[in-house]
Order: sequence, then C-alpha cells, then structure tokens
Amino acid sequence: MARAVSGALSWHQLPILGVEIHHDLSRPLTDEQGAELVRLLWQHGLILARGQRLSMERQRELCALAGPILLRAGETGYLSTMPDVEASQSE
Repeated sequence: MARAVSGALSWHQLPILGVEIHHDLSRPLTDEQGAELVRLLWQHGLILARGQRLSMERQRELCALAGPILLRAGETGYLSTMPDVEASQSE
C-alpha cells in the first residue's frame, strides 16, 4: 500500500476505515504536523497509529488538537471491559 506524505506526516489510506499514520505521537508535533493530524481526522474520520505508548496526558493533548475535550472530576479517561482492572493502572 502506497504511503502519502503531506506536510510532515507519513500516512496511507485504509479502505473504508480511515488512515494509518506512521509517526511517533509521543514526541512533540510541530504546528504543521498538528494541523495535518486534525485535517486527516476530519477528512477521513478515523486515524490509526499502531504501536504507540502514550500516557493519558499525551492522549488528552492529542485529542485537544481537534477541539475541546470534557474533563470531569474523578474520571481518569481509562475504560476497560475487564471488571478487575483498576483505573489507577492507566497512568
């Protein structure tokens, strides 16, 4: 599958699903890269970034590029379908 490079992000389209980007999202993004990430999200609806190791704080930072996010007291943002997983394991 051919990769596209637009701005400073390398990505390829996933038929029907969206796009997969090839970038280490744990590292800071330039303004151009952040704008490109948001453009890809709005244009394709889904971004897949495999093999990332992101803290919850970094995930919030990346989500906030697309607009405001709701943070409520007492919520960690961690979800699990496993009843024995504690929210404290998320950070």
